[in-house]
Amino acid sequence: MPANPFRFGSPIDQALLVDREAEREKILAILLEARNLALVAPRGIGKSSLLAAVARDGAQRQMNTAYVDLLPALNPRRFAELYASALTLSPSRTMQDTQEALRRLIPNFSPRVTLSGEGRPALQLDLWDRERDIQALMDRIFEVPAEMQKRSGHPLSIIFDDFEDLIAVAEPGLLRELATAARKQIHVSYVFVLRKDSTIQRLFEEPHSPFYRLAESMRLEPVPKNLMVEGLEQLFVECGVSIEPVLLHELLRLADTIPHYVQMLAHSLFEQSREDGTATANHLKAALSHVLEGQAYAFKFQWDQLSAHQKTLALAIAQGFTEKLHSQRMVVRLGLGSPSTVAKNLRVLSEREILNRDGADIRFVDPFFGLWLQRRMS
Repeated sequence: MPANPFRFGSPIDQALLVDREAEREKILAILLEARNLALVAPRGIGKSSLLAAVARDGAQRQMNTAYVDLLPALNPRRFAELYASALTLSPSRTMQDTQEALRRLIPNFSPRVTLSGEGRPALQLDLWDRERDIQALMDRIFEVPAEMQKRSGHPLSIIFDDFEDLIAVAEPGLLRELATAARKQIHVSYVFVLRKDSTIQRLFEEPHSPFYRLAESMRLEPVPKNLMVEGLEQLFVECGVSIEPVLLHELLRLADTIPHYVQMLAHSLFEQSREDGTATANHLKAALSHVLEGQAYAFKFQWDQLSAHQKTLALAIAQGFTEKLHSQRMVVRLGLGSPSTVAKNLRVLSEREILNRDGADIRFVDPFFGLWLQRRMS
């Protein structure tokens, strides 16, 4: 039988991107001109997948790309390891090429080359390296992109994914040094991948920030529902499962039309319906149950971290109470504490990336968390 065509948890295949041609062309044009970009969109919207496609497009134009996943960057040492790994290591390199790249990059250090969980080579510094040694390594790493670009003669783009995770743990000095290096390296483009519009404003639009006007901003908008339905239907049919558009619209509603969660639920639906050859409402119901059960431990952990008033607020939003939450009537009716408590908890839950607020619109960042809460109340 054909393999499940739906993927989640990693960048999807270029063929699965829907209606992103304009964004791909715009981003590639920016990077080929060595301009910096701040790309913002909520989790799961497809930023990493889009940038992976741009990197493939760029390779055909002789553009080199270094991708740095900052989610594990818990401290300056780990950031140095991740950045150095992205600049020097490649699965296609021989060990001799790797050693030569390391000698050029960090001649005074001898890090160990290990394999990540995905089988990619990565650098690991010795635990006894002193803080001043790490700083010297950081100074050296910040110089390297310009040297790499000059040596190759081709465009070079550095992609910092989940840049907010570095901001949360990095000392101000590290961020200033990174911003300074990016300003000086006029032939290297930097992409700062962000999840919150507020970070764009704070980082790139406030004069006191070292990143002030360092990058142009671009917001990645959701894919239109009708195009997503067409793309999903085509994938189901190509793999031997017929499905009605009305069922796909319901799938999109449950997943809030967020590509990551759409792919997750579609993956489960395909598994539920592949033997029958036709996807039904019962298959979708079973698929959703499978997804929620698989995430239950993580949802329970997230739930346990909330205060009593935050739990009450989350339950209210899960039930659809998203309008006039600050009003005295709603506060009393739902037991939310006080209008000021509601305002504070909305801000806290947004900062924790449990809720996403766009003006008056309030949604769960993970729509399945909201559905899980609904089931707990039923």
